[in-house]
Amino acid sequence: MPCSAVTLSIATITAIVAAALMAIAFSTDNWLYVEVRRSNIQTYVTENTADINSKAILESLNSKYYFYTRTRGLFRICYPKERPPSVNIPGYGSNYGMYYGVYVNKS
Repeated sequence: MPCSAVTLSIATITAIVAAALMAIAFSTDNWLYVEVRRSNIQTYVTENTADINSKAILESLNSKYYFYTRTRGLFRICYPKERPPSVNIPGYGSNYGMYYGVYVNKS
């Protein structure tokens, strides 16, 4: 079944555009923007101190990464404002790479 020159040209152009879009998708760090209003969480927890978990929430508010505003790409998580103390990689600013392997608990 022969293909015309027009069909081959359209296929070539489409393949080049697709490759360019894939390169852009892999290189971006801003796929997902998550804004966390830490002050609202702190005021809510301090107002509702009768809750049993309020102390644990206040402790994890300063240590867990999901209580911080962040952008997430395919390979990195970036903290545009403040970052959690567990993210301490010198030279990369507020960006750090994600590990997609299997974590093994050795304890």
